[in-house]
Amino acid sequence: MSYSITIGGTDRTGDVITGSIAIEDVVNDKQNTCSFVLDDLSGNGIPATDSEVVITLASGTIIFGGYILSTNLIKRGVGAVRAEISCVDYVRLLD
Repeated sequence: MSYSITIGGTDRTGDVITGSIAIEDVVNDKQNTCSFVLDDLSGNGIPATDSEVVITLASGTIIFGGYILSTNLIKRGVGAVRAEISCVDYVRLLD
């Protein structure tokens, strides 16, 4: 499945580890969640909490839209950092 991931308006698709995206679609007006793992290969840095995240299929269908709730940084050797990122959808704005 082909997709693109933008964070804060910047395409970060190449930074997200293939197979790490997990989207939980909850019913009954609860917050949907998304998580993924990111290596800063593009040099754009680790995204800040509250950055907007949008995941779009090649067809143009948005499959997730929301904000970063938390990042967990993992040191991976000299100068290399990996981030485990957790997001919540836009329903958060209604709470």
